[in-house]
Amino acid sequence: MRELQDGRITVPVKVNGAEYQFLVDTGGVYSSLSSDIVKQLDLKKHEIAGQLYGIRGNRKKYGVSLDSFMIGPNEAKRFKVVVEDADGLPPGVSGILAPDMLSVFDADFDFGKKKLNLFSQRHCPGKVVYWTNAYVEVPFDYIGRGGHINFSMALDGKVLPITFDTGSAITLISESRARSQFGVATDSPGVERMPDAKDDWVVKFSKRFDTLTLDGVTVKNPMIYLFDDAAIARGFKRENSYKSDTDPIYGDSISASPLILGMNVIQKLHLYVAFGEKKIYATAAGDTK
Repeated sequence: MRELQDGRITVPVKVNGAEYQFLVDTGGVYSSLSSDIVKQLDLKKHEIAGQLYGIRGNRKKYGVSLDSFMIGPNEAKRFKVVVEDADGLPPGVSGILAPDMLSVFDADFDFGKKKLNLFSQRHCPGKVVYWTNAYVEVPFDYIGRGGHINFSMALDGKVLPITFDTGSAITLISESRARSQFGVATDSPGVERMPDAKDDWVVKFSKRFDTLTLDGVTVKNPMIYLFDDAAIARGFKRENSYKSDTDPIYGDSISASPLILGMNVIQKLHLYVAFGEKKIYATAAGDTK
């Protein structure tokens, strides 16, 4: 894994034989390729059937079919990806590796060694943790039609549903949940306004909580950012004619997850996501036998 400046991670993949860095995004839906690379490779775009939206409400209208898409020795032929606006990707990143490809495997996020290991799902249930004898085992569900991973963690002792999102650099809690369950408002002691935050930003404030615990594996003093859920609801623009209240891909998961687990916390853990079993196996990053 290669770490970006904001803490998110990329891995090398090959598109039609050429190597590129792709952002690993468990909070995404469909893998995508930068519009610049689409032009460079002279790929023919096709219109996407139905309606597909990005997290900011922008509609994605085109896709391409790749002759070859490789992660390590694993190859998918005629693999269809979404065309991603190059301006929406970090510098040096050429695409997004999303759950449509990741969930074919079991994904082992080893941040201690900076490796993303992909394993076959053909194994005995529970026989996956190779790096230590002591670990926790947590079941997860999928929320939304996008297949986002959802499980529970305890923030300062209070259990909350969370969405596991390697595509987010920061960990977020909705302002409404922070206020109702923790008595934390934007003007509470310990809450800081982000430097240079503008009034119309959805995320402007942060607070350092005491603990965030996954069934016994604890991250101490996590920095959690507050997002304005009301602003998200107001600002989520859709191009579909019927202006539905729930976006067909992302809208339901936005309202369902008061806590989004981002890379500033995820990188402190070693997580094995057993997509076939719908379980996560976890230790602190760097734990060994």
